[in-house]
Amino acid sequence: MAARLSHKGKFAYIWSPDTDIWLGEIRNSPRQSSEPENTAFSGQLYINWGEIPEAADYDALDRDLHQRRFVTDALHRDGIHYADSLDGYFGVASWDSVKRQLLLGTDRVNYENIYYTRTSERFVFASEYKAMLALEDVDARPDPDVLQYSIASFLPNYDSTLCGGISRVHYGHTLMVSRDGEQQHQFFRPECRPEPGNMSQFAEGLRNVLLTELTQLLGHHERIAITLSGGLDSAGLLGMMRHLFPDKTIASYTIGTGDGDPEIIGARVGAAYCGTEHHEYQFQPDSLIVDLPKIIWLSEEFASREESILQYQLQSLILGQEKVLTAGHGADMDFGGMPRHRLVRLAEILPFVGKGLTELYQQTQTGLLPETAIGKVFSHLVYRGKNVEPPRLSGSAGPPRIREPSGLDDMLLHTVGAFHPHHYHSSIYSLEPLEVVMPFMSSAVIDYSTKIPTRFKVGLLQQKVVLRKALAPFIPKEIYNRGKAIQRVKRDSALSDAIDVLASQLLSSEDVKSRQLIDPCYVSKVRQRPKSGIYSGDQLSRLWMLISSELWCRTFVDNRGAPYGFS
Repeated sequence: MAARLSHKGKFAYIWSPDTDIWLGEIRNSPRQSSEPENTAFSGQLYINWGEIPEAADYDALDRDLHQRRFVTDALHRDGIHYADSLDGYFGVASWDSVKRQLLLGTDRVNYENIYYTRTSERFVFASEYKAMLALEDVDARPDPDVLQYSIASFLPNYDSTLCGGISRVHYGHTLMVSRDGEQQHQFFRPECRPEPGNMSQFAEGLRNVLLTELTQLLGHHERIAITLSGGLDSAGLLGMMRHLFPDKTIASYTIGTGDGDPEIIGARVGAAYCGTEHHEYQFQPDSLIVDLPKIIWLSEEFASREESILQYQLQSLILGQEKVLTAGHGADMDFGGMPRHRLVRLAEILPFVGKGLTELYQQTQTGLLPETAIGKVFSHLVYRGKNVEPPRLSGSAGPPRIREPSGLDDMLLHTVGAFHPHHYHSSIYSLEPLEVVMPFMSSAVIDYSTKIPTRFKVGLLQQKVVLRKALAPFIPKEIYNRGKAIQRVKRDSALSDAIDVLASQLLSSEDVKSRQLIDPCYVSKVRQRPKSGIYSGDQLSRLWMLISSELWCRTFVDNRGAPYGFS
């Protein structure tokens, strides 16, 4: 199991705190004799180092040891409620020899994972299930319904895993394990608690919370790196950092598809405005052939599209170059920043077309077609008849219907903390020693977001309205006035060529038939390249999912979690 996780650190420690109980850590810092024998930990806690007098002399190892003691103290003091005093991201395993009970816990923002299963002989857990598949008595088989969900929705299923028989500790939960079974305790249960006030008051309050968090989380560093796009979130963080730390070196990193890419252009504007040490990288479409197998192996998921490959490549370039990295991840989940949030908000504001908008929302998330006339009208306006329905996987219940929220508050409460791309961010960041800080996902920011009334988050024409106003003093007008854009690679013939290479390697008629999951006729239809020579829209997304699902099956079913397609 440790060998399967060797990419997570330079040191492997495996020990037995009790009879027939084994714990292990893969980490980049040497384990100290003073560390407790009953607890294993991974992650990065958000600690205000300014409140600790001796922290001024701490190096990275000292900070790592301090946060481990912090977790141990919380477990000793608060037991199952240990996580109430923790902020940041973490995975914890702790053995109680008196109660003969194992505690497994993950953070409230869905960053660290813990997977588990029971075999005929034992209970097994790990931060990545590829380690569990190294054991012969752990089943290596797909779960057709979860696979169906991810292929249809492009999202991970956080209630389960793609591997049948392997479960995950839900984010914001603690799992207590004994010989009698498992019992989950939810320690993070967000609630909407709107407070009185106007837009300006909430914007000022949010601004102050963010400034305080940045000071506490990053003030002890002299050099800070940030992944920078052309959008509001990262540019706003950058502007705040420059305001707080006028003399610190800030290194900004961005990736895109050339000089005309809006992300590249916007990042240049933000970098120049704040005087950063700016680094740009250009995505090469043929790199997809080499890198897609790697990111699927690292993340153990495939529920993402072009943004995942861009982020993987950018983060890989940062690793080994920087000691601390920040990013704007999580703002969309806190403040309703995605187009789907506006759809749900519009359905609230315009109830006479609410049914049609809800059907369009369902289609954008799962591919299921609307049934009402108004829903079909909305679908045509968005897709222009070029939508491609998801396949129906053998052994599954068919394409799923995702949860339809009753309103925006309900939607945000269901997803706050569950930042979808974390299934690939955390695994990439663990490849090298790196302190990763995401202010929008701190407890203070999440908590404040629940106090802001919905009408100040999403309007008829704009998302993240209150956040935009809060960040206005720190960003240039070009970024303030820019609409929402989702990071994508350029969908040109070069990308389609790379997709075709992967499809020919993985989706031949014989391969699809032997896998016995998807109708070969469906795959053949989706693989038909348009006369323009460019896959686009739904067709590109569906083909990307088919390629990724086959790569996942070869890696985790056929190869039992060992790398496939690279050494």
